[in-house]
Amino acid sequence: MFDGKCQTVASLTMRYISESEATVLRTLLAGLPNSEWERVRSTGLSTRTFERIRRRAYTSGWVFDRLVPNPFCSGFATVVFLVAQPFTEDFPRVQVSWETHPANVLLWRGSETVFGVFFFRGSRERFLSTLDLPTGRSDPFLVTSASTAYGVPVYFDFEAAWARFTEQRGTLAYPHGLTAPAYRNPGTVVLSASELALVGRMVTRPLRSGAENRAFRVNRIFMPHSERRMFDLRVIEKRTFLSPQRLPAYQGRSIERLAFVMGELNSPGAELHLFRTLVSAGVYPFLFVSEESRALLGTLSSAPTGTFGGSSTRPAILQILQRHLSRIQIVREPSDSLSVVVNHRYDRLFPGTL
Repeated sequence: MFDGKCQTVASLTMRYISESEATVLRTLLAGLPNSEWERVRSTGLSTRTFERIRRRAYTSGWVFDRLVPNPFCSGFATVVFLVAQPFTEDFPRVQVSWETHPANVLLWRGSETVFGVFFFRGSRERFLSTLDLPTGRSDPFLVTSASTAYGVPVYFDFEAAWARFTEQRGTLAYPHGLTAPAYRNPGTVVLSASELALVGRMVTRPLRSGAENRAFRVNRIFMPHSERRMFDLRVIEKRTFLSPQRLPAYQGRSIERLAFVMGELNSPGAELHLFRTLVSAGVYPFLFVSEESRALLGTLSSAPTGTFGGSSTRPAILQILQRHLSRIQIVREPSDSLSVVVNHRYDRLFPGTL
């Protein structure tokens, strides 16, 4: 559907998401590994209503499915998250450089910001030597997550933020992250060449034959043993992602902004305490990643001065950030200006599989 081309939604039809649609979306985003009957039952809707709403969610582009390889046991020992605000004249060059990089799996471009995610087989230093890092309004903010115990605590998990936005109580499966399996040594490539090829073939399936616009079902009963093993070992995971820029309003409110909060950690090991404190205060980042000295989190906001995820506009949240971070930067982008250039394209890591 995206295939490397910018997809910008300039306008949406004048409709609101209903409470039933909000409930189904939350269930899809949670991605619980229970049966279809259990998922339908948890919503309190009829099977027919659930299926009709699910079909609408995919055909309208509100959500989409991917099979996500675990980078830390697939040979991609370094995951890089990069936020930059190039000068206007440098935007085209930077976008092309990032988009065409073989390690790039996601690229968003806003009116002033470029955000990219890279799964890289080499070291951080080697990665930096292969990418165009632009000058701009501020230095690019880069966070590298290696295959440590924590990995990436929250990786594009919108379930809790969506539940808060639609005033649904609690969370179902938040957070989904990327972590090295506990039974493996960090940094160890655990897959053979044939298994890596199998993972490559698997991650392309949601992208084949127009499947971008419909739910991608994973039924282990009909899978060969080799594929079931990839799921059992947590080498691969099915995820449902939200497209905030495509969503209609809910009860008159829209997801209007995405924000990236960046800063230097005040003390080693403070990242998980920061995350837990934010969650207890009602802020559910869809992205949270840190390394030794810095942290990056992504949030959603229903309005420029709203309280949903608007970390910088709430004094209590700002105080939490200041207790844990210094040199705080907050980059905001209107969701309707967001262009999705590369959209969770993990097949790019396995050339020749699509």
